[in-house]
Amino acid sequence: MQRNKKLAKKKANRAKAAAAIAHRAQNNFSGRIPDGLGVKVWGPLNVERLNSCFRGALGPCCYYSSLTNTVFVGADMNRAAAFKFSSGQSAKVPGTKVYQFACRGFPGTPYKLERLYKYYANPHVPRRDRIVAYMLLSELKDFTQRCD
Repeated sequence: MQRNKKLAKKKANRAKAAAAIAHRAQNNFSGRIPDGLGVKVWGPLNVERLNSCFRGALGPCCYYSSLTNTVFVGADMNRAAAFKFSSGQSAKVPGTKVYQFACRGFPGTPYKLERLYKYYANPHVPRRDRIVAYMLLSELKDFTQRCD
């Protein structure tokens, strides 16, 4: 009897893990970039990526670096803009978890959006990172509402 319960529990755990992998795979695909948002050919392999400036529709709390195709907010925005205007080069993307979940400033897939939101909602995350994540999420929400 005990063995059957263990086997049933293992089977349920495997099914749950398989469902989680399938959910992640489905939400990690960004699909074709819509024509209205624009495409930027990027890097030495000429990879097509979403142009993160969204045709100038970003709000005033964002800085778009055309050299790195990245959107910066908060203190990162001020630092990146000052570095660009003083040296003419692009600032490096901060190494925080926020920019790991939101490559180039905005999450590119539903899975990354979900991870960024969970990171923002976690009370154990440093306050600065939570503020940056909130600013990115609110700007993405405002942008989508302006497009409606």
